[in-house]
Amino acid sequence: MTEFPQFISGLDLASLVVNAGLLQLSCGAIKDLHAETNRNPEFSVRHKLVSQSNCTIIAFATPALSAKDPVLQGGDLVSSSALKEQGFPLFESLCSIGNPSFSVHGPAITLFKAYFQELCLLKDQTPDSKSGEKQAQLIVTGHSLGGSIASLFTLWLLDNIKQTSLGNKLPLCFTFGSPLLGDQGLQRAISDRSKWCSRFLHVAANKDLFPRISITSQSNPQCKPFGTFFFCSELRCNCVDDPEVVSRLLESTVSSASAEEMGIDDYSGIVNSLKSRLILREDSQLGQPVLPPLRLGIILQLKAAGVEITAEVTKLESHENRIAQQMKGIGRIKKLNAVKINMACLEWYKKECKTKGKGYYDSYKSQCSRIDIEATKFKKILTHYWRKLVEDAERKPQKEGAFMRETWLYAGTNYRRMVEPLDIAEYYRREEKRDYQTNGRSKHYILLEQWQKEHAEKLAGPPNDKKKQNVAGNLTEDSCFWMNVEEALISCKQLKGGSTSEKQSAREFLNMFEQYVMDQINNYAMKGELEAVSCHHRNVSIQLRNTHYHFNNMMLFYVFTLLLLSNIAASKSIINSLPGFDGSLPFVLETGGGGQPVFALNPYSWTKIANVIFVDAPVGTGFSYSTTLEGYDVSDTLSAAQTYEFLRKWLVDHPEFLKNPLYVAGDSYSGIVAPIIVQEISEGNEVGQQPKMNLKGYVLGNPVTDDEIDTNSIVPFAHLKALISDELYESFMKNCKGEYLNPDQSDASCMEDILAIKECIGKIFTRQILEPLCKTMSPKPMALKWDPRFLIADDNDILLSSPHVPRPWCRSYNYVYIYKWANDETVRDALHIRKGTKKRWERCNKTMAYSSNVKSSVDYHRNLTKKPYRALIYSGDHDMNIPYIGTHEWIESLNLTIKFDWEPWFVDGQIAGYTMLYAYNALDYITYDLRFATVKDGNKGAKQGLENRDGSKVLPFEFVALKACLEAACSCLESEVKHMQFLGGYAKTLEREAHPALDKTEFIDHIPRNRSASVSPRWKKMGRKSYGFEFGKMIRGWGSRGRIKLYPAITEMSAIKLRNTHYHFNIMMLFNVFTLLLLSNVAASKSIINSLPGFDGNLPFVLETGYIGVGELEAVQLFYYFIASERSPEDDPLLLWLTGGPGCSALSGLVYEIGPLAVDYAKSPGGGQPVFALNPYSWTKIANIIFVDAPAGTGFSYSTTLEGYDVSDSLSAAQTYEFLRRWLVDHPEFLTNPLYVAGDSYSGIVAPIIVQEISDGNEVGQQPKMNLKGYVLGNPVTDYEIDTNSIVPFAHLKALISDELYESFMKNCKGEYLNPDQSNASCMEDILAIKKCIGKLYTAQILEPLCKLISAKPMAMKWDPRFLIADDSDILLSSPHVPRPWCRSYNYVYIYKWANDETVRDALHIRKGTKKLWKRCNKTMAYSSNVKSSVDYHRNLTKKPYRALIYSGDHDMTIPYIGTNEWIESLNLTIKLDWEPWFVDGQVAGYTVLYAYNALDYVTYDLTFATVKGGGHTAPEYKPKQCLAMTDRWFDYFPL
Repeated sequence: MTEFPQFISGLDLASLVVNAGLLQLSCGAIKDLHAETNRNPEFSVRHKLVSQSNCTIIAFATPALSAKDPVLQGGDLVSSSALKEQGFPLFESLCSIGNPSFSVHGPAITLFKAYFQELCLLKDQTPDSKSGEKQAQLIVTGHSLGGSIASLFTLWLLDNIKQTSLGNKLPLCFTFGSPLLGDQGLQRAISDRSKWCSRFLHVAANKDLFPRISITSQSNPQCKPFGTFFFCSELRCNCVDDPEVVSRLLESTVSSASAEEMGIDDYSGIVNSLKSRLILREDSQLGQPVLPPLRLGIILQLKAAGVEITAEVTKLESHENRIAQQMKGIGRIKKLNAVKINMACLEWYKKECKTKGKGYYDSYKSQCSRIDIEATKFKKILTHYWRKLVEDAERKPQKEGAFMRETWLYAGTNYRRMVEPLDIAEYYRREEKRDYQTNGRSKHYILLEQWQKEHAEKLAGPPNDKKKQNVAGNLTEDSCFWMNVEEALISCKQLKGGSTSEKQSAREFLNMFEQYVMDQINNYAMKGELEAVSCHHRNVSIQLRNTHYHFNNMMLFYVFTLLLLSNIAASKSIINSLPGFDGSLPFVLETGGGGQPVFALNPYSWTKIANVIFVDAPVGTGFSYSTTLEGYDVSDTLSAAQTYEFLRKWLVDHPEFLKNPLYVAGDSYSGIVAPIIVQEISEGNEVGQQPKMNLKGYVLGNPVTDDEIDTNSIVPFAHLKALISDELYESFMKNCKGEYLNPDQSDASCMEDILAIKECIGKIFTRQILEPLCKTMSPKPMALKWDPRFLIADDNDILLSSPHVPRPWCRSYNYVYIYKWANDETVRDALHIRKGTKKRWERCNKTMAYSSNVKSSVDYHRNLTKKPYRALIYSGDHDMNIPYIGTHEWIESLNLTIKFDWEPWFVDGQIAGYTMLYAYNALDYITYDLRFATVKDGNKGAKQGLENRDGSKVLPFEFVALKACLEAACSCLESEVKHMQFLGGYAKTLEREAHPALDKTEFIDHIPRNRSASVSPRWKKMGRKSYGFEFGKMIRGWGSRGRIKLYPAITEMSAIKLRNTHYHFNIMMLFNVFTLLLLSNVAASKSIINSLPGFDGNLPFVLETGYIGVGELEAVQLFYYFIASERSPEDDPLLLWLTGGPGCSALSGLVYEIGPLAVDYAKSPGGGQPVFALNPYSWTKIANIIFVDAPAGTGFSYSTTLEGYDVSDSLSAAQTYEFLRRWLVDHPEFLTNPLYVAGDSYSGIVAPIIVQEISDGNEVGQQPKMNLKGYVLGNPVTDYEIDTNSIVPFAHLKALISDELYESFMKNCKGEYLNPDQSNASCMEDILAIKKCIGKLYTAQILEPLCKLISAKPMAMKWDPRFLIADDSDILLSSPHVPRPWCRSYNYVYIYKWANDETVRDALHIRKGTKKLWKRCNKTMAYSSNVKSSVDYHRNLTKKPYRALIYSGDHDMTIPYIGTNEWIESLNLTIKLDWEPWFVDGQVAGYTVLYAYNALDYVTYDLTFATVKGGGHTAPEYKPKQCLAMTDRWFDYFPL
């Protein structure tokens, strides 16, 4: 007989008791009690309390009875009303309006009453319902009539135990062979309390007569079961919890088995084999090999219970089908969880309204957008659910403390506070409405509020404590608050124009309203989001954001929490292991002086190249302490002196390190103290201070150096990074004279500029402007003046007990782990921290009595330039705390000689940043050198890495930055660390074991920086004259003792044009002509696609593909993908989407940008077909989109004639317009939808022409007339000269070229990068220097790695914006495995394989023979770019009543945003809303400006320009969530 997997009903209770052995323990307790009862044959109830390790058992027993005993056979049911009359209303609370009475088994209740005094004493021994202590699981059990007593006792306990104190430890009741306890009323009362019903488990053998006494008794045929039943036969056991099925099985087993009276010993044997009996899944021996699953399941269950199979199958199958139709769902708790989804939708609606600058009450009342209509749907669902639930609750009220009471009330209260304001908005939408409280309020709101107040009155503790803590996150307590506001507004109107009596009544109400609002504030009952409520007559403005009291109390609360988490040795100790790290530490560590994190080795640790002393200085920092109060009074100079003394003593204690080269290093505020320490060491060495140190220099990262320089560089930095507009920057420089730290506060224009700047950058995470801004639990102090001495976010404010990272991820959340670790006693013991010296470790202690007595350390640097030291100063180029331009400014002020000018430095062949080398020369030799380097930061944190749209991690950019910093440090230590060689800011440790695949030589993409004066100028000279982007190759070989030997290998490059394959194109054309001629008269076609290879299941959206012929004889067949809006196809806009190129397929935009499908890289096999997932940020969620392959030769579009492939910008636009007209004729249902022409990249040339064609066609009556509303363009090519010439200013803004080089270029080349004067040697030298700096960057997103393709790229002197997409077809199609570093173009390999697969083409209904090889971007077309600028088309359209959205990724160097902004400015539109940030999820998503063209005092045209922060070319591929939010708001006429 074949074994089947476990077959069980899935009930949690059954699983618990079978696997935990609880039934065996219960049987044992009953057997022991029966042995005692048999020695005392007098008829009475006995009980026994047994304590086990995991539970407490109360067993009940009665003397042995026969099933035919008159006591059982003649026992009538006793009603609850009769019990009340008898003075025993113990179970009266089970009655309700809908279930007014019930009856129980007479013999059982008689015994229960007789034994009641003993039961009261027993109840007192059960877990205290008021204690919050954890208790062992209580099990109440009994056999036969003793089981009935156990059931009644359990019901009594459940009716009295407070669930909130016991959690899941409600008592369990197990009975063995017990009679049914009561009628249908009792069954309903228990089943209505679903958590009660799940606490009862009844075991009944198929031959035991006792459980069927009430079934066989003529006087009590109405007894009904409740709870879960185990039906046991000789072979198997079956678990059932449906009461009707239980009743049928009891009736069936009475007739199908010979009746016996089974004792507890019999049940003990059943229980001991219960695990094997309960597993039921075997070969069917029923003679029916194929049965419906439901019928088969019923047959197997009947067989397990010992029932004749044919007797009940049909009845039970019918019953199960009926139940399935009725339930489909679900119990009350499951429904409550499902309803929460609709609450979440309303929360989203509320948040969206707030983001768009409008309260959700006002927005809902006005019903001016689509999301307001959507909110109505959610409100109706919620209201229907809660009305029904309140009606049920009113019929069967729950006792305080009964199950789900608090959860139910909490959810109901949230619902009332969220939804009732919307009902109020609907009520007052009509002006004649008044007095919602009396005339409009639903009864279920009244009851919910009443029950919540009753519950709140019973809570212990001061009423406002929790409100103070949670006021910022709660909804306004009074759900009728807006009713009072509406009534107040009506009263204000009455004051102006009402009768005398109305005015008097209005005054009285307004006085009451004022007091009401103040009471709400004083009781912490109002949410801070309600900005202001004003009554114009009384000029009362109530500002609710002044909640300083709340923050102070929160702070005190968290301080107390943190103190509870902190409990605090030889002077120096060697540490071999640490908590959280598995195994012994693989390095030498010496120390002196909610869950724990798990550590991993940092592959980029600086300890791989240096010995590092990490010191907690000054005193009060980390684990450092003072034995006197005076010791904590410290300043910059004193801290430096103490650190110097520390170092001297440490070296005395560690003389083996005295000869090692010594560097002082640090970052951030260490920029003040470290140079002082270096000077102290230097002077100590000069005067003979012992021990003498082998000082070589210092290393400083993002260093605070000079208050004025650092702070005043913030505004220029913000301008460079596109955080403020050119106009605002110029105004600030004019009005404030560049003074941001100490502006003239009497200058109103200056202060206005500063406030505008703070509005733009105030919501930016200043430490890395591309990362999310941290939202900590307590507020940050807001100071007018920025203080660079406190640079670290106050991560103490994050609740330490909850290190789980919320969304969006925020860097400071990572620091929570180290707080928990460093404050753990086992950690402190491992580190040998002296007991009692530090009560609580803090990452950054801001409570120290610290005096910042050094305002600038520049003079210390200047003094050190006279010494023979070396300095490495590096800055992250996205740090706005200490901007790199301020650091560069004070370095320039040292007046050092530039030895090597601004140039890129590399890691793994990728640009890691830019560097300059300065030196101080004395007597013709270098005594001091300083290397300044920027570190090109990634756009995600180390923990996150770069995320694809599907959430998969692609490249942890900060690891690259870490590696870059490590290798920059290597370069600083070049002359002392073995196996190192200086490479101009780039160096590597030779770890041959880690790189076994390396040959003795390898290429390094960098110019060597030999310190020899005879070599360096030569390199510099040759570098400037080298051809194109390649400057040379270096051969690195293994030298003696492992050193690196460098051999210059620069050669003049010859221009090899690898794409000169015209012959190939012609041959292919001739080959295809014959095939195409055969298809010359193919009619337009369209097909609905239900499924696609690579996507599991049917498509959850409407996809139509087809061809439409255009041009003469319809020779050009344009292929399209149409996807209907997933929201409201009949109302949402219709977008015609054009992907750039020219020649780039619409499929690229569909899959990689705005369409509903995205490649799931994690699941897509290497070398195989891609697996698709749904894109949560698809624009088809808000619009209908036609993705068209245009012109012919693009994607799957083709021509039946050779002439059809000869196309230009203007002809392509005309053909696309014709395509759209024909498509709308074929789809007339979309003629009334708002129409937008959209696209990106090269579409910026063609799309405006198409819009002009449509507009002109509408004006002359061309049919069909289109409902044209405007156009949307992303990163658009617009004007060759403007776009190309903006590259150099962009490179300067993004710190890719130096100030000096930029100024030289602007002077020598007059800003001309597209067509420079090639006879101007100075200009051409500048251009070569610029290309040297930016040539190895990935221009589509300058922070991402540059792709290394398999075939060479043509090197053109002039940049051609017509070919913007990397030719990713050169990537080996059979190998999509991504090499390191990851490169975005490698993602595109998948779509090549997919679109060229025959099954895919069949699914898309691609015409056979029309396209041999699909390409993402076809660059072999005979395309004529006859429109050099589309600006004039934009200018023409400004006179029309259209709207335009132009957006740019702010890290795109292909079409820089500053060029786009330049041509927009040239349209001479009026600025309606100036440069300001726009937000997604509370984070700055970019910046926006709204322009308009005014004619006759009304707006006829408006243009919104937006940057997308962190976006590349094109923005939706990099920032899909932000771009969806942007377009959604724009389509709905909301501000971004």
